[in-house]
Amino acid sequence: MKHGLSEAPSSQIERDLFDDLPDADREILSEGFGPNVHECWSIWSTREVRSELRTRGRGDLERGIELIRREL
Repeated sequence: MKHGLSEAPSSQIERDLFDDLPDADREILSEGFGPNVHECWSIWSTREVRSELRTRGRGDLERGIELIRREL
């Protein structure tokens, strides 16, 4: 997820997980979260950072988290 989803699933596991993903969600997730995504978990607890990320993400972050939660 750091580098994003490929345009087409490359394995059966990817097909099982992501075949039903709407095109709009796949497009967002194809961009990836970036190489420093792990830092989000340590700074997320800071209220100002959380607010700023939500503002900048315009709902993308919440939608991505919700997608992950549904799969787990």
